Amino acid sequence: MSAKLINFEGIDSSGKKIQSNLLADKLKKEGKKIEIIHFPTYQKSPLGIFVAKYLKGDFGSKEEITPEIGSIFYSLDRYQFKKELKRKLESGIFIIADRYTASNIFQAAKLDGDERFKMWEWIKALDRRLPQPDVIILLDIPTKISVSLKKEQKNELMEEGEKDIHESDLNYQEKVRKTYLEIAEKEGWIVIECFRNGVFRDKKDIHEEVYQELKQRNII
Repeated sequence: MSAKLINFEGIDSSGKKIQSNLLADKLKKEGKKIEIIHFPTYQKSPLGIFVAKYLKGDFGSKEEITPEIGSIFYSLDRYQFKKELKRKLESGIFIIADRYTASNIFQAAKLDGDERFKMWEWIKALDRRLPQPDVIILLDIPTKISVSLKKEQKNELMEEGEKDIHESDLNYQEKVRKTYLEIAEKEGWIVIECFRNGVFRDKKDIHEEVYQELKQRNII
């Protein structure tokens, strides 16, 4: 079986990092070579710094920055790793991506109606020359739960607890989640319900569902 690029997506605090690690551990035990990548890279890379500055608000408010410009910042961050990702996949290393092209859906969510889907097509075209995910897994949780949880501050340009230009707008966050779900249905992604009957599902149960879905699709 050739190496695959497996992409976890979802709004903040949906469990992408946890599920990436659980899947990586499982596949390593099966003898596969695995590497996890996390996007955006923020200030940890030469081009990731643009994302860090964007989220801090250095380039303006959410409303002032067009979805095209916002998407380009994130795409630049990914493109700087294009050769490295391609080389690793060709050498047989499975890549698990904690966010990738589909994370730019939050830019499409700045628009209304069908314009969101047109923007998504533009975002896909922008990243077309990158290695493409073999599967996208959307981890879904309610927006109100997401915003209520304490988040790890990955952007060192911001103070602990400081909100970025998107996090402060609950209505926008809900629109992002809705757009994620609608596009997931159109694209045939795997959608995993992570919050049920008022509580988070056990992380191991979620992992097992992810694993079985990947098996059924012959990804692993």
